[in-house]
Amino acid sequence: MESIDYQEKFWRNPKNLKRDYSDCRFGQIHYRIVSNNDSSKRPLICFHLSPNSSRVYNPIISKLGEQRTCIAADTPGFGESDSPISPPNIQDYAASMGELVDNLNFKEIDVMGYHTGSKIALTLALQRPKQIKKIILISAPVYSDEELKNQKLTMGHKKVDQSFDDGNHLKKRWYGQLKWVDKDAPVIFTHREVVESLRGGENSWWGHRAAFEVSHKDLIPKIEQPILILCPNDDLLEPTLRAEKLLNRGELVRLDDCSHGMFETKSKKISKVINKFLDTKLVEHEITKQIITPDSESKNLKKVKKNYIDSLYGQLHYRKAGTLTSSPPLICFHMSPNSGKIYEKFMKEMSKDRIIYAPDTPGFGESDPPFQEPSIEDYAKTMSDFIDKLGLKKIDLIGYHTGSITCIALAILRPDIIRRIIQISCPIYNKDELEIRKNNYQRQPIKKNGDHLINKWKFMLPFYGKKTPRSILIRNFSEGLRGGPFSHWGHKAAFNYDLKNNIQKINNPILIVNPNDDLVKQTPRGVKFAKNATLFEIKEYGHGFLDIITEKFSAKVREFLS
Repeated sequence: MESIDYQEKFWRNPKNLKRDYSDCRFGQIHYRIVSNNDSSKRPLICFHLSPNSSRVYNPIISKLGEQRTCIAADTPGFGESDSPISPPNIQDYAASMGELVDNLNFKEIDVMGYHTGSKIALTLALQRPKQIKKIILISAPVYSDEELKNQKLTMGHKKVDQSFDDGNHLKKRWYGQLKWVDKDAPVIFTHREVVESLRGGENSWWGHRAAFEVSHKDLIPKIEQPILILCPNDDLLEPTLRAEKLLNRGELVRLDDCSHGMFETKSKKISKVINKFLDTKLVEHEITKQIITPDSESKNLKKVKKNYIDSLYGQLHYRKAGTLTSSPPLICFHMSPNSGKIYEKFMKEMSKDRIIYAPDTPGFGESDPPFQEPSIEDYAKTMSDFIDKLGLKKIDLIGYHTGSITCIALAILRPDIIRRIIQISCPIYNKDELEIRKNNYQRQPIKKNGDHLINKWKFMLPFYGKKTPRSILIRNFSEGLRGGPFSHWGHKAAFNYDLKNNIQKINNPILIVNPNDDLVKQTPRGVKFAKNATLFEIKEYGHGFLDIITEKFSAKVREFLS
């Protein structure tokens, strides 16, 4: 097992990589970019495999970015890209990526696609034959009828993403990843890939479904641009070897010592192959016959927008909804380990009469982690900086679990800007309870058999209850894994903060909300110690109530804030 230092370094984004958003027909596309403004070479845009995200490209675009600008985008519905309303096809995915190209003002580009992404790359090259100059495919399976039938049965349908109380769906996904992992890849790579694969939720199968509707056998012969097929020794080795004879121009390069995780373990070798292909002078060739790009009538206008801002620890990711009104802005802090995503439905409702923000705590969601273990005061300083950079002068706060404690620390730090506070849980522990919490929420080692995922799933189940849709648990479970080796930092900071004494320093009105979750016993104690607090009980729901009784809870919040 690799060291903790190695895992933490692995989990961080490369220093030369930034993340951003662009609008497309389905909402926002999230992408990673390594800029090279000094290069005259064509930019390279990369599309990932399904179900996954652009994060898989981190090490390779960091390396390739030494010579050219490189972008890796999240396919709509995966990573942080907004999801389509209904299952899209490959043409739709490609068209959305074409809109990203336009928004970035690129005239000519090269493209690279990995598994499902290879079909997006080929389709985009057909939609934009004069703009796409070279194509790299990481696996290009030419299936037999029997192989395609088996792929559809095992990956391309709704039941693939079905979850079970015993966590067997996680075991299946873990071993599905582990089976084809590069022999040199660390176990944290498998963990990260499972985490990213879970983020598509109940619609994770949409990517495979779209991929299986089109065939490399049909696509490749239509392409006149040079194609490099990289053929690693993974689950698509045999069908990919059949693609070589379909090339009009280009080559297939076998990577027999590579499999999933090769960007992490062999980025130097692979980048050398890629650069050689991309740098070879283009020879005149016939123009690929252009296909029609589907229109964008299905454009999905999202009420919640996502963005980044530079913070004390790198990029801070946040969500925003609504516009400035006479009502003070509302800032939302999430629980640990999770992200601002838990507030999205609540934000849509509350944004009807005010502007509302939900930042990801540093180290969680898409926010960069601190350089060392933070305290609640460190979180509060980061959020104070965030609020100042937004130019907000007077605000209200709502915090959930760890976030509720950050609210108190921020109110002490910045009494000049905080008006009212809503705490979803206000845990005042006795000595024995605190010791139990500290033991239960320590760093959880990644186990080679994936049992750490099943243990976490079973631990979370009781706090959601039978009334909570499984989709909410799946979302919160996957978001809770995204802190990786930093996941325990939020709880550790919370348990080290003296909430009982610090809440007594607050003069602001506080609404303490007590859902029926894992802090239902400790939360009412907060009213005893706070100077100006009222208690609001939610006895029928635990975690997930923000999504289930959104309008009812929002009404209570508005009543308190007004």
